[in-house]
Amino acid sequence: MLAAVVVAVFGPLKWGFAAPPAPASPPVSAQAILKQIGRYTKVQSVRLLAFISREDDRPWYVDDALLLVEFKSGKWAIAHAVRNPRFPKTSKQRGPGRWRFHDVCDAPWAGDQMYDHRPTRAEVQRFLKVTDWPAGDDKFWRVTKAYVDEDARKAGWIEPVSPLSVAPSSQRPK
Repeated sequence: MLAAVVVAVFGPLKWGFAAPPAPASPPVSAQAILKQIGRYTKVQSVRLLAFISREDDRPWYVDDALLLVEFKSGKWAIAHAVRNPRFPKTSKQRGPGRWRFHDVCDAPWAGDQMYDHRPTRAEVQRFLKVTDWPAGDDKFWRVTKAYVDEDARKAGWIEPVSPLSVAPSSQRPK
């Protein structure tokens, strides 16, 4: 009882009494992302493989989500969705505040890729390069939040962003 009061008042202590960290949970719903994009129909299942939230010095904010989509027809897709979570959302606007595929008009990047089969590790890795998936911090962007699906990591599809490079945002509300 006393230990619970101490933890409640002072927080976990550094003497080994702290509970182990909870497993990472997806910060957004894969179904909600697909619904907002509105492009796919007859979806059997969708899974969030990875999520990265980044910001720069302007400040500009970007959320990236990597989705694995299975269709009722037996086809599959990998999709890279993006949004600016701080941009005002309106019901009629298809602007940067809403989830959309990561498409760039003046580059060979692709926002999604269709397959007749469940994508292999090599196909996922190729897609990550083609879609310019952010691997972590770079000279312009700081990662403020990151999530990688445990099964996707174990399969070698995608590597997690190092926890040391995930910096708290001074601008974004928690």
